[in-house]
Amino acid sequence: MRASGKTTVVVLGSTGRILNRHSVDATEKLNLLGQNSGNLVFQYAANGLFAGPIVNVARSELPYRKFSTIPDVGALVFPAANHIRLGADWTSLSGFLRRSRVPLIVLGLGAQAPDLDGRLDVIDQLRADATLMDFIAALREKAAFISVRGHYTQTVCQALGLRDVEVL
Repeated sequence: MRASGKTTVVVLGSTGRILNRHSVDATEKLNLLGQNSGNLVFQYAANGLFAGPIVNVARSELPYRKFSTIPDVGALVFPAANHIRLGADWTSLSGFLRRSRVPLIVLGLGAQAPDLDGRLDVIDQLRADATLMDFIAALREKAAFISVRGHYTQTVCQALGLRDVEVL
């Protein structure tokens, strides 16, 4: 897990493939992908951004509970995708992020975009989602850097109290 004298980058998510994919059924594969096969491309790209040793922490990789056993972790990288959305429960993820003692780098955080007429209603609904707002608070507390997918997500983040974000 460690090259001599180098810190380890931990990436939340796979290497861009599902390990032991033949041992899980299609439903479990979709669950591992977050119901979106595009996540594999995003995770693959995230792994290519950093030099040195990388350890992936995910259900299909090193288990989350073993994160604390990784030596010399320099950063926790979170390829975030469309995590700002209604109906998701990020309670466990928020707790994991809060327990981390290393800089958190969030890549490509996205908000599900409705039609423009529904934007304000969606922001109000997002604000009313306690688990989502706890996730936003965890990002605000822990992230050293947050990039977002576009201006819409930047607007949503600002409305939810997450102000220091960079548009990719």
